[in-house]
Amino acid sequence: MNIPLRDKIHFTRVSLKKNAGPLLIGLIFIILGLVLAYIGYFIAENNFLTGFGITFISFSGFFLIYTMPSSYMHYYEQELTKKYGSYTTARVVHKRIDDYSHTSSSFEGGKAIQHEEYLYVIEFEFNYKNKSYESECFFEQKKTYEQIPVGYELPVKFLRNNPEKVTLRRRKLANELGISEKMCQ
Repeated sequence: MNIPLRDKIHFTRVSLKKNAGPLLIGLIFIILGLVLAYIGYFIAENNFLTGFGITFISFSGFFLIYTMPSSYMHYYEQELTKKYGSYTTARVVHKRIDDYSHTSSSFEGGKAIQHEEYLYVIEFEFNYKNKSYESECFFEQKKTYEQIPVGYELPVKFLRNNPEKVTLRRRKLANELGISEKMCQ
């Protein structure tokens, strides 16, 4: 599928807009590092200030280079799916609960605090052009997870040119289950 250039530009603009906060903060830190390095090297002739400025630039640059590509692609693919995605249903094939519970290192009343955290995972599959594709979705609410049995048909949206890119249509699922959209996150 060929995507017109104007759509690619639009998707890029939307993705950059959604990442504007971290990008601006990162750029501010890089500019601050440049100013510190300049002052330290040319004005004050202070090697410590120059090194601090370069370190500032390095850490900020690393943060931007490390985190921004995946975040950018996430929002880009979200917009791509929104415009060029196809709707279908996927059958639930497996359910599991991932336990991320942990004990805190802080103490309250002389006892360590136990934090219970669970991630409710539903694995599903759908067919497109006589080929089966599998994916999974996550829920924060146990109540929502329990309402979806194995074999249930989930509403999903996928890219026709890359069916591995699939997203759960959470609003539609919430309406089908008769729960609020917040409960379907």
